Amino acid sequence: MLKLKLMTAALALASLILLIMGSTYFTAALSVICTATTLLPAGYLIWRWLLDEKPSWFHSITWAALSGLIAARALKDIGIIDIPLGTVMSPEKVAELGSFASFMSILPLFLAVIAPSSPKCDDDDGDSDKD
Repeated sequence: MLKLKLMTAALALASLILLIMGSTYFTAALSVICTATTLLPAGYLIWRWLLDEKPSWFHSITWAALSGLIAARALKDIGIIDIPLGTVMSPEKVAELGSFASFMSILPLFLAVIAPSSPKCDDDDGDSDKD
């Protein structure tokens, strides 16, 4: 669980850094993709935290599809389909994308930090227990 939490936090921070440091449509697209990818392990962590069991394949596929649809909608809203990726974004588009990416990255980051490891479903590798 710790590795999953670290990966979730790293992807969320990468999304925020790409959004802050970049000003082109390419960095905006990477930020949205990192945000959508961050939602997948965050959903898994919350599922394990709330229900103390692994999610079924149906729930995993549904959550992945929902994350993809959210990312596609964000990319469509900033108009990334018709513009070359090297073009500098206008301040209005950056503000529009900033509110989406900051909320959708901070939420999984917060959930990865507060979600405790479940004592019933600890799937640790056990490498530290070996002699």
